[in-house]
Order: sequence, then structure tokens, then C-alpha cells
Amino acid sequence: MLEKEIEVKVLGFEIQDYINMVEKIGAKKISTEEQVNHRFVDAKTEGESYLRLREVDGKGYFTLKERSSSQNARVNSELTTEISEPKTFLEIADKLGIIYTSESKKRIKYVLEDFVFDIDKWSDGVYPFPYMEIEAKSTEALQSIIARLGISEEHISTKSIKELKDSLKSL
Repeated sequence: MLEKEIEVKVLGFEIQDYINMVEKIGAKKISTEEQVNHRFVDAKTEGESYLRLREVDGKGYFTLKERSSSQNARVNSELTTEISEPKTFLEIADKLGIIYTSESKKRIKYVLEDFVFDIDKWSDGVYPFPYMEIEAKSTEALQSIIARLGISEEHISTKSIKELKDSLKSL
């Protein structure tokens, strides 16, 4: 089923700062997970869209993400299906010569009302700084929760993880 994702990243804080921010407004922790994200490289899907297989607790989720906007928030359309055997899926990709990258991160997930707060820390070789993604049902709701958290505009980004990684290379 096609879903719309409306989110921003909050940059410039430590993991405990993010936890304190969301717990202060009453968000509840729902999970801590280790993820491996396999991003498939294809000239036709590079840039505004991409394919990803995410492994969490032995389950796989294969997603097509297509960016539709990044004005005040990053807006993506997502089409996802569950993959019961992600290792076999990757073996098939290998046998077909499909190129992909694999990267790990730790995610702490909180929820409050219709908001999802994902506190992410990638392995240092991928992206060395923690950040928090805030997902909402609308850009207006997103702006409202950012204000409620007291986060200033300079800490807000609509960049993808790929764009954040690329910005480090230019430093």
C-alpha cells in the first residue's frame, strides 16, 4: 500500500538530548532496534527515489521511496512489502549482479499522539552524528510539534541520509 511520509531531521544534539526532548512532552518509548539498510544502486532510481531493503529482528522490508517535496518538510511516497527471508533476497540480488550498499544503525523509537520520533545513530563510518527524525501527518502538524519541542530552525533539515553524508564529504 502506498503511504505518504512527512518528516524532518533534527540535527546538532546528542542522543540523550533527543530522549530528554521527547520524554519532556510525554512521548513514550516503543522500541530500540538494530537495523541494516541495503540501498540498491540504479541510475533510474538514484536521486529523487531509491529502493531499500531494511532488516530488523530477522525480518525484511523492501521499500520504494519517492521524494515528492522538500520545502518545509521531506515528503516521500513509500511502497513497502515484507520480505520473510531477507538473506535469500540479497543472495538473489547478488546472483543477478544487482549492486547495493549495506549500512547499520541503531534506532530508538518514541510516539506521541500521531507523531513518531526516531532517534538514529549510524555506524561512525556511515554518518558520525546522531539525529532525530520527526514524522507527522501534515507539514502543519510537523511545524506545531517542532515549536512544542522548542527546536530552532537552524537544527531542522529536510536532507536525506545520503545528502547528509554527501555534505560531510564537501567539508
